[in-house]
Amino acid sequence: MHDTSDPFRHVTAVVGIPVRDEVERITDCLAALSNQEDAVLGVVLLVNNTRDATMQAVMDCRPSLRCPVLAVEHWFPPEQANAGRARSLAMQHADRVAPEGLPLLTTDADGRAAPDWLARNLFHLRNGCDAVFGRAEIDPIEATSIPMSLHQADADECAYAALLDEIACLINPDADDPWPRHTENSGASIAVTRPAYHRVGGIPTVALGEDRAFHAALRAADLRIRHAPEVRVVVSGRILGRAAGGMADTIRRRLVAPDLWLDDALEPVAARVLRLRRARSNPRQADAIPMERVAVSALPEQMTEALVIRASLLEQVRRLTLVGE
Repeated sequence: MHDTSDPFRHVTAVVGIPVRDEVERITDCLAALSNQEDAVLGVVLLVNNTRDATMQAVMDCRPSLRCPVLAVEHWFPPEQANAGRARSLAMQHADRVAPEGLPLLTTDADGRAAPDWLARNLFHLRNGCDAVFGRAEIDPIEATSIPMSLHQADADECAYAALLDEIACLINPDADDPWPRHTENSGASIAVTRPAYHRVGGIPTVALGEDRAFHAALRAADLRIRHAPEVRVVVSGRILGRAAGGMADTIRRRLVAPDLWLDDALEPVAARVLRLRRARSNPRQADAIPMERVAVSALPEQMTEALVIRASLLEQVRRLTLVGE
């Protein structure tokens, strides 16, 4: 039982956020979390390795917030100062203060959660999902400072990723994660039930890609994961970020030179179809298929092939539906 003086006793869920040198953005982040619809969200900040006035900014804005905020200061040694360890420890603190049974969430300190962010996450968790991954969208004003060529390259890659994912839904439907869905596994928007969080041992303490590693752990545990396109967080479009290998690093790298290859998770559509069909009978055999990378120059050809395959699969679904009627 929680002490009646516990500021977290009336919350609906608790979010753990790693924070580092975010004096310019943490106030907007907290305001968005404070203004969630129909529920009160408890907030735990792990203010780590910070040299600016982030803590003072948190203290100054806390009286105006309708949500309880616990700010924990921590200093990692240089070899451990990374986003993975910071998010993992932030979530451990959130787990410690959250009332028993309530879900945990995480986002980024430069993010602004949509007003219905918590409500939409809770909807999926209460309807049987163990974890929910939302979408991270770049701030539309800051996006104008990014060259159009980068926006176009990202849009093309995202369109191909979406096609591969739709094909996956047609070949191997997932009742827990039906189409439409998205393919992001971003720390900017994750919600998880307490049993699922504890079953996989929390957020992995990897230096880079802790969000993807967490998603992989959930999948390996055969937990129910939803990639909800309506769950949204707006994040910054800055090129000087706080996490190595994060979105800011990606933008800055592409400003210097365009990528020659698509994301590592993407492969030729024919290889993806083969992997999906084998997964229906032997998942281990499917996982053993080596991943082939796709050159950016090959993307138009792969898109065309993927569109043809999707059309064929949709026609098969239509015919089966007619037979069923």
